Amino acid sequence: MLKNFLGKDAIKTNAYSVIGKTGIVTKEINSNLGIGQVKIAGEVWSAKADEIIPVGEEIEVLEINGVKAVVKPIKVTATK
Repeated sequence: MLKNFLGKDAIKTNAYSVIGKTGIVTKEINSNLGIGQVKIAGEVWSAKADEIIPVGEEIEVLEINGVKAVVKPIKVTATK
């Protein structure tokens, strides 16, 4: 009963379905300015990160914070 009462006003969206997905930076993410854009599954998102990530870099979505995707770069290690 308590679960029903507390969760009745919650609005479920598909925004959280992008968590864990990868995408590409389309506008540099600048940690100092707090701005940037990424494309994830065909959708453009405002993005932020703890570091500067240049255009064309592959990212992974860590979480959704308001209307912004919090991302990190995917580090590709070279193999011999």
